[in-house]
Amino acid sequence: MVYLDRLVSPSFLFNHARIASSMLPLRSPFFPPACTMATRSLCSTSSDRTTLILPILSPTTYVVIYTYRSFPISTSLNYLVGVCVYMAIWMAQVSQTRTIRGYAIIAKGDEPRRVSEGVYEVRSQSGSGFYRLTKHNTDWSCTCPDYVNRHEEVGDCKHVSALRLWLKAKEATEQTDTFELPKTALSFEHCRFCNSVDLLHWGYRRTRSSKKPVFKCRTCGKRFVIDEGFFKHRFDPKIVTLALDLYFKGTSLRKVTQHLAQFYGIKVSQVAILKWIRKFSELIDAYAQTLTPQLSGVWNCDEMKTKMAHEDPINGERFYWLWNALDNGSRYLVASHLTRGRTHKDAAAFFEVAKKQAKRDPHVIFSDGLGSYQGAYDPVSTDNVGKVVHIANVGIRSHMGNHRVERLHNTMREREKVMRHLKRAQSAEKILKGFRVYYNFVRPHMALENHTPAEMAAIPIQLGTNRWLDLIRRAARSRPR
Repeated sequence: MVYLDRLVSPSFLFNHARIASSMLPLRSPFFPPACTMATRSLCSTSSDRTTLILPILSPTTYVVIYTYRSFPISTSLNYLVGVCVYMAIWMAQVSQTRTIRGYAIIAKGDEPRRVSEGVYEVRSQSGSGFYRLTKHNTDWSCTCPDYVNRHEEVGDCKHVSALRLWLKAKEATEQTDTFELPKTALSFEHCRFCNSVDLLHWGYRRTRSSKKPVFKCRTCGKRFVIDEGFFKHRFDPKIVTLALDLYFKGTSLRKVTQHLAQFYGIKVSQVAILKWIRKFSELIDAYAQTLTPQLSGVWNCDEMKTKMAHEDPINGERFYWLWNALDNGSRYLVASHLTRGRTHKDAAAFFEVAKKQAKRDPHVIFSDGLGSYQGAYDPVSTDNVGKVVHIANVGIRSHMGNHRVERLHNTMREREKVMRHLKRAQSAEKILKGFRVYYNFVRPHMALENHTPAEMAAIPIQLGTNRWLDLIRRAARSRPR
């Protein structure tokens, strides 16, 4: 007597074709070139019967065959394996039919609609309603009767097949619609510990997104990974600098993330971009303070009122004053300083910051009629005492006006308007450092024939097309170890 104990799902046996045909030399009209993974290790013998386990569809799905001693095992196997193969072929055909019907659903134009994360609805083929599909890890479940009643035997229903096809096509389309930036090749010239140029290539350090070269210094014997400002950064430097440029051109954080996702297929959070802005603004600003611009000696100074939305109010107001000093000839933004008031003490602190950055005294200072400016400037050199000319009370209609610094304020207002005001003084200082870098080194000026103020101030650095990237590299190399 021979019978099948249980049968659950089709066609794993075709995945093990060569193994099965070489290990089980059976002859049957149903026996295909690929049979099943049946070996002697899968057979067990008791006093009255022999058990053969045939795996089908997956390593956890089996056909268990009992053949009693009254029939030879070879005869029983010859018949039963043929039956199993026939049933597996039939079930595979049923599963393939469901896949074809899934294609038909998509081809008809009935695209799945997303309900929530991991939950979709697919229209029934009759058009009378929708079936809901839910994701469980890598598998999908469906509420249709075919899936509920026959999933264990035939696998996915036509609605699951349609959803899988649609998701795969959607992913492929999104990949072709996004632009992939070429990877940035970072250069390195010296050891980050002893500045030696005697280096050996010492393999790679693998990250989630790429692999980075490791070097060993022959002089000090230390090993290190390239650090040009992007050490342990997950994203390519071109993506980071693109986000910086978009932000300081007036794009909000949310729109920067949407731009990267839409055109480059990169998902990055708003918080990550804000951290990039704060980090690299301080890094480049510290490097810029080591440079000496060749200024014209004529400063246009003015203050603008700005609101700090999250600061504690004083007399019901949250306003701060942003002081700016702009070189008249090169349009170089010499200094920016944020204070709560605009007293004589605040003006003196502003001029101290400007002198530290310019490293020299101006010849002429233009300002409006604010009394705090009077006598607030203390020359750097004692030789210039009484020689710095202060021209006050200049207006828009005056021949010697503050037009250029007022134009600078308009540019700052463009950034502030997108942000719905600055938030806190501490974070605003970091944003203003980044804006000063952007205004002086990155943004070309039409009035300067598309040159930057840094170029007009004869700062001796050569920047390429991606000015942000070159500035970050230079700043990272110049910072103390």
